[in-house]
Amino acid sequence: MDRNEYNPEKMVMYHMSGHGKDLINIIYNAIKQADLHNDIPYMLYFREELCEESKWYSDGLDTILVYPEILKLIDKYPNIGRVHFQRYEKDSIEPVLWIYETFLEACTGFYSIPLEDCKRYLTDFRKRWLGYGYSEREPYRMELELCLETGNMDKAAEIWDKLKEMKVESYDRKGAYINTKIKYYLLNNKKIKADGLADRAVLRGQANGSPKYFLIIRQVISYYLEYYIQHGDYKNALEIAYKLEHYFDGGHSPGECIIEKETTSWASVMCAYIYSRPGQGLRIYKKHWKDWEEEKNPLYKYYEFKNAACFFKGIGSEKDTVKLKPGNLFPLYNESNIYNTSSLCSYYYKGAEEIAKKFDKRNGTDKYISLLDMSFKNV
Repeated sequence: MDRNEYNPEKMVMYHMSGHGKDLINIIYNAIKQADLHNDIPYMLYFREELCEESKWYSDGLDTILVYPEILKLIDKYPNIGRVHFQRYEKDSIEPVLWIYETFLEACTGFYSIPLEDCKRYLTDFRKRWLGYGYSEREPYRMELELCLETGNMDKAAEIWDKLKEMKVESYDRKGAYINTKIKYYLLNNKKIKADGLADRAVLRGQANGSPKYFLIIRQVISYYLEYYIQHGDYKNALEIAYKLEHYFDGGHSPGECIIEKETTSWASVMCAYIYSRPGQGLRIYKKHWKDWEEEKNPLYKYYEFKNAACFFKGIGSEKDTVKLKPGNLFPLYNESNIYNTSSLCSYYYKGAEEIAKKFDKRNGTDKYISLLDMSFKNV
């Protein structure tokens, strides 16, 4: 782009493009142009956009790389002005603080990032959040999320008790609190309590009809689908998986936009179809196995491989072999294109197990090995 033609507001029209790798490259170019022109507000804004795009449509690596640059910018220029597209924000610092959660989630999903670093980032967020004038409610919710993701359930219970005593704030993202509560109840096998919250979230979403509330429904569906797979409840898993596939295939209303990377969820849908729709499960596998193989986010890959292992264990009771034509890049490739379901099951189980051990070593718990064993045993 010619320096004389620099127009950041026009560049933001990248929102008209699709999502994923191509759009991420476009935003990187926007960052480059803003940096070239020393346009501080847009240097900040485009980096925020990249973090959000990476979270919902990619693997989170770009968030991990770019968010520290955002913190350096606001530390160096604490009075950065808002851009036109932030006119509804309180100031330019507010969106940075909300995106901190996106950054922490991304860090948690990579076992190569030490837990001590995740905790240090959380401490930094708390300091910045309180310094901004907000209460400790949101930092405690984020700490609870960290405990749930790493499997520190004793600490999670302590934070849960504190969080329940804190008053609701006007700036709360209520959908985030609903999701965190549902996740907490399901991980503690308090499904009846989770059901009450989930029903309210779904009803509110249907009544509101906005993308924001659809996201609540979408995440709730994912939590329940994984819960049913872990507990071997394939009757209920089927119902939810069918609904999720319906959304992915465009069966949602115009106000319900899917704003999340789908490949991990497709592995859960495939797994749910073990007994009732194994043929459809195989079609999903043929379409997405390469996505799962190339997955860079180890947390996503863990769930993809875990559910693939469960799927092939389940259909193995009826099929000793399956016919696939994946090409010679397939990890178990053979020229006959006939594959043993037991070999496929073993491959994915070992892959999930390897990742689980690395997460559990990093986290100091047995969460991921336990979830793998439970899911596999209950097929």
